[in-house]
Amino acid sequence: MWYLFWTEVGGTSLIKRASLGGASPQVLVLDGLYQPRALTIDIATGRIYWVDRVKETVEYCNSDGQDRNVLRKMNSVKFFGIAHYKNFLFVTDQTHDEVLMLHSTSGAIVERIDSDDGSPRSIAVYAKENQPALKNLCRELDCEHFCVKDNPTSAKCLCQDGFTLSADGRSCAGSTVYSPRLITFANKTHVCLANMTATLVDVTIRPICPVFNGSDITAVSADSKHRRIFYADKATQQISSVDLNSGESKVIVTSAGTVEGLSYDWLTDIIYWTDSGANQIKSYAVGAGGPVTVVLSLHNTLGPLTLDPFTRQIFWISQPTGGIKSASYKDSDSVKTLVSSGINPAGIHCDPVKQKLFWTDRNKVNSVYTNGTGAKTVITTDLNHNRGLVVHKELVFWTSYGPSAYIDAGNLYHKVRTTRSTFASQPLVDLDILDNYVRQQTRGVCFENGGCDHYCVPTGGATRECRCELGFKLQTDGQTCSTEFLSVDHFLVADLIAGRFYQVDINTGNVSGTFKPGGGSETVSVNPDHSMVYWSDFVQREIRSSDLTGSNMKTVFTLGDKVASRLAVDDATGNIYFSANPPGTVYGLSYIAVVTPDGKSKKTLVNNLSRARAVALYSSKG
Repeated sequence: MWYLFWTEVGGTSLIKRASLGGASPQVLVLDGLYQPRALTIDIATGRIYWVDRVKETVEYCNSDGQDRNVLRKMNSVKFFGIAHYKNFLFVTDQTHDEVLMLHSTSGAIVERIDSDDGSPRSIAVYAKENQPALKNLCRELDCEHFCVKDNPTSAKCLCQDGFTLSADGRSCAGSTVYSPRLITFANKTHVCLANMTATLVDVTIRPICPVFNGSDITAVSADSKHRRIFYADKATQQISSVDLNSGESKVIVTSAGTVEGLSYDWLTDIIYWTDSGANQIKSYAVGAGGPVTVVLSLHNTLGPLTLDPFTRQIFWISQPTGGIKSASYKDSDSVKTLVSSGINPAGIHCDPVKQKLFWTDRNKVNSVYTNGTGAKTVITTDLNHNRGLVVHKELVFWTSYGPSAYIDAGNLYHKVRTTRSTFASQPLVDLDILDNYVRQQTRGVCFENGGCDHYCVPTGGATRECRCELGFKLQTDGQTCSTEFLSVDHFLVADLIAGRFYQVDINTGNVSGTFKPGGGSETVSVNPDHSMVYWSDFVQREIRSSDLTGSNMKTVFTLGDKVASRLAVDDATGNIYFSANPPGTVYGLSYIAVVTPDGKSKKTLVNNLSRARAVALYSSKG
């Protein structure tokens, strides 16, 4: 094997594989993963092992993703690291501060090793057997930077970031002090750059500032492909560019007006900006050298703007009303108000892949779909003075101002501010991202999930593969996922992590997927006489029901200040018995009750319990 394996944890957790040079990335495992924290390889068998911290499992599959199984499940154990040696796995257990030695085939615990120095995390095994001697194919290449084995019979040279491989296949050309993934930001006098990774740690940033003599800089935008930064100076009414490869700085627009917002269209090589003095949106073709063109003439004063180059839409903040509006390029009749009331927006950014707008509003980061639906708050911050904003995959960056000037970062999935990086005492006015891997020429083969029912997996170039969740089969159209519902002899299982109910055939163990009930349900019961499913919705604090297909879903009973922790259905009467508890980990005021199938009558049977949980019925004995 000549592979690099890694895990990804985010919106969809993955285990992936590529060559040692990073070529031909391939998704091996994507269903039923939650937080695969660490993995290890048995090079003798080609088996991959990993720990899932949330599922509390040790799992494995072959190096091609096939033959996946759970080796060991341990309740209330937080796994962190894993390492392989001969027939054993060493797994760190942070719950009990120990290292578990497991048999790699049976999963049995062979030995427990106490950690005297606190909670163990990562782990590695030092042994010659784990690293057999192999022929070094790189000795013959004499690579300038470094060499990787690309397959069992050959190797190739690679260049470090900022350099390209020359025609001889060995030497590297070009140089730059800048990394390939940067965040650029500006205050009134400076335009600066920092490694994006540096802003994800609570530190004081020491950036490189290619512009340091501005007068009243108001906006900045980045061209990732050509490694250029554009910035506008309100005092001089000029727009300038800085080439990060050559270091050349020049004025490209001499009479831009009063620029409040600036955005670069990487598909057409055109910059767009708002001129608040003339109430106009203007553009300039960078590669063609102009001219300045009035794109839209409007009635309101204009603030920052952003673009969706794929749909050729412009989005801007309308001042002083604070609304967010949109229009097609050069079509004033297409102006729409997306968000109109109750907001005071500042920085704004469009993510064309997510088809969402994000903006800062005092102490909040908000989002809305580009069609104006689904407006919501995604992150709440502790500072009111926020302005510039940019989204990069699952991360959002914005500028804020308190005792110092900051770049804040947050995670769209965790919905919290994660880090704060200090810049200087002068407030920052705007920021943007330079990253070739994000601003591509197309939205990608998995835009809008690639037309797939469940999972869309890029397979290289312009191709993709649809895959289905556990319990579903891909149909002949290569996109649709379907299941076969079991009518007899099956278990019904609530999978809290997948958020779906599954049927498991009692005789064969085959799994059929059913519907997603929502509400974080972890308890489910069935009335087989009526083919009805009952479950507890933890979010709405309701007992709900439907048939096995998820049709005719309805609320049976609302508990109010309690949640139904567990429930069971009496086959004879259809009455639903349940344990009720305060949400969270609060103890006391718990009870066991019964409710009729129509939810109209409820009777508390056992009261004043500490925390009732499991409920089971023996109907024939009463």
